[in-house]
Amino acid sequence: HAVSALLNAGFTTFGTGNLEILTQAPIAGTLGVLILLGGLGYVVLAEILHKIRDKNRQWSLNVPISLIGTLVIITLGTSLYLLIDRNSSTGFWTALMRTINARTAGFSIVDPAQSTAVARILSMLLMFIGGAAGSVTGGIKITALIMLFMTALKGYGTDRRIVLFRRRIPVAAQSS
Repeated sequence: HAVSALLNAGFTTFGTGNLEILTQAPIAGTLGVLILLGGLGYVVLAEILHKIRDKNRQWSLNVPISLIGTLVIITLGTSLYLLIDRNSSTGFWTALMRTINARTAGFSIVDPAQSTAVARILSMLLMFIGGAAGSVTGGIKITALIMLFMTALKGYGTDRRIVLFRRRIPVAAQSS
């Protein structure tokens, strides 16, 4: 399960396919971290290791977008699952693991047939987004989502420059 979590494969050795065991804190924490590492991708992890070794090294724009985007998506997803399923027995760990898994891993925490329509739509949105650029996840990637969002905020006025973390995104990169 650890290898499957890190590679975001979603394979399980349990016959039922559902991993209710993932809602238990120690297991959820361990596999959740592995899933997140796979969802961040090797490029981001390598840059973090290089930054630890060389404090003067500058991050690429991919690292803060991936880390902050992942944190925001997980926070929002967990909160929404808790809100959507507030009448059921969904607890924090279940909501957190549903969010992490829907984005990247594909483990089945709860039976989709037992979920509400709104929870299934949320799962589809999280799957559509996926993980960070250069990761083993599917989806459009967090960086693409942030670029779409920032471009929509800027609109098509005269000043279309997007600045993130004191770095300017070229207009050509925004339209591609």
